[in-house]
Formats: sequence, structure tokens, C-alpha cells
Amino acid sequence: SLTDMGRVAGIVRGPGGDPLRNAAVMLGFHRARTGQDGTFEIRYVPFGDHTLSITRSGYRPLGEKVQVAEGADAEVDVTMEFRESGSVALSGTVTGPAGEPVEKARVYVIAYGAGSAGTVRSAQTDEQGRYAMESLPDRLRKVKVRIQASRMGYQAANEVFEDGMRAGEVNLGLPVKFTRLRLTVLDAASDEPLTRCRFEATKAGADRPYPTISSRSEAGQYETWIAAGTYEFQVEAPDHEAHVAEVTVPEGGADLVYTARLVAVGEKSVEISLTVRVMSAITGDPIEAAKVEILDPTTGEAVSRLESRRPGGIFTMPAPSGRRRIRVTAKDHEVWEEDVDLKPDEAERTVEARLTPR
Repeated sequence: SLTDMGRVAGIVRGPGGDPLRNAAVMLGFHRARTGQDGTFEIRYVPFGDHTLSITRSGYRPLGEKVQVAEGADAEVDVTMEFRESGSVALSGTVTGPAGEPVEKARVYVIAYGAGSAGTVRSAQTDEQGRYAMESLPDRLRKVKVRIQASRMGYQAANEVFEDGMRAGEVNLGLPVKFTRLRLTVLDAASDEPLTRCRFEATKAGADRPYPTISSRSEAGQYETWIAAGTYEFQVEAPDHEAHVAEVTVPEGGADLVYTARLVAVGEKSVEISLTVRVMSAITGDPIEAAKVEILDPTTGEAVSRLESRRPGGIFTMPAPSGRRRIRVTAKDHEVWEEDVDLKPDEAERTVEARLTPR
């Protein structure tokens, strides 16, 4: 009964007392993660004595006893200790392309070596772009170390010490500031949002498009980050002509808002739910790891794609109605393809894909 349950909440701190974000908090089958302010909340906990298990990369696991009683919340305030500590100190400044300080950049200390690889510690920069880390393990003086700074909207910066970290002051400059591209895709006649979009931006002289988007949005609005320069934008949506335009992206700063209006062609398709059952053609056993693509048989372009592991080899995905080609690929099996006619008046369709082992 929910009347026999209570709430556990609290804050998780680091060794210096600052709130610790992204710590995993477990209580029985309940799971939570701390937010930016280090706080968490778990509801519907049965009355009685419990143990909170708190973990985070780079810190020693922590167990905390809590008692949940009727009429009172259980409040905790805990401090985690570093998994490793020593006498190494590190500080520095993170700046942008113009030398400006970058606030809220995350700086990671990453160690390499047998049995010791991974992120050792991280810190966030303040308003002046400064960061500091104390009590880093002494082994960093003897192994390969990479200091990495990253911030949303910037290209990451790295400083590598092949023979161990020697400098106590490491300044990092983020080389490129990106612009946030806010893309809206509409039908040219009705101004209705187009809910499925494929976007490519190709820079002059580049051997491949970047960035790209293949996504869906009920509002017809999509976002990505893009560097300054002149690009060819190509926007595609089912049942519409492709929109192609040359666009100049200014230096990073204000968001770039871009609207693409696509002209409809042919009969409008209807989205249905397509289930593909992937199995072995020899044994009939399900193949759980596969890539399923729904292609336009005329252009060969994928209008829907799902690549993952699915229990029982059952892959369900949205697909536009019309004449489509289903292609299924899986490790150690021949590629399977079949053309199907997905009728707009059927809400669901199931197809069996029997793959032959190589």
C-alpha cells in the first residue's frame, strides 16, 4: 500500500564539500542520480531500515543507513571520498578561440596504462575559466595522461603527457566555437511541420557532409551544432522534393535559425508500424543483433533504420506507406532484401526475414 511508504532525499558531496553531480543512488530496486546541485529523491520506499548504495566513477562506493518512518521524510547529507588520492595538484584556465574565459567547461584527467586506464578526476571551470584539482594520485607522474576540456558548443581541447604529468598548471584553449543551428522543416503549401527529416551540411572541399541529422519531431524542429563557414544545406523529407541551398554560418555566437520549406510530390504516404522478425533460414532461431533498413526502392535511400539488439529478433519501427524495400544485415549472414507494398489503410504489418548463414 502506498500509505505504508515514504520518501528518501538528500545531497551527495565531494571531498571538498561541493555538490557532486551524476552520482548513482540505489535503494533496493529504486534508482536515482544526483542533479547539478548534488541532490536526489527516491519515493515510495517501504517503512523500515534501509541501506543507500552510492557510487560514482573515481570515488569510493558509499553505504548509508536510513530509516523511513511514518510521517517523516528520511534526509541524508553524505560525503564521498576519492578512490585514489596523492600529492599531485592540477589547475589552469580554459579559454575560447578569441582568448575569452569559458565558464562551466568540464576538465577531465584521463590516465592510461594496464589496470589504471580511465578518468581519474574531473572539475568544472568558474566564471574566469579557472579550474583546480587537488590530491590527484601520484601515479599520474609515471603513466601517460591526457587532460581534456570540453564544453557544449565548442570543439574539445586536449593536452597529452606521454611520460607522466609534470606540469601543475595546464591551460587549454578550445579551438572552435560552434553555432547552434535551429532547423525548422515545413510543407511549402500548408506550412505544416514535416515530422521526419534528413539533413546534411557539406562544406566546400570536404570529402563528406558534417554535421548530419536523421531524426523525427512532431513540431518539425531539429537542432545541431555547426562551425562557421559556407555550406550546401540539403534537407529531405518523405513525399517531398529535396531542399538544397547555400548557407553561410557566421562565427559562433547567436543561434542560427533556418527554415526549409519543401514542395510535396506524389501521393502523401501514411506512417504505419512495421515489425520485422529476423531469424535464421536454417534453424528458425531468432537473430537478435541486426540492422533493419526501410528503403525507397527508386532512390535506394533509407527512410527508416533500426540497428540494435532486440529480444526474440523482433524489430518494430515506423515506416511510410508505399512500395518499400526491406534490407536486413547481421553478422555472419547473407544480406536479406525483399520488396513490400505497405498499404496506407493498414496500421501494422509484420514481415519475416530469414537470413542464410555464410
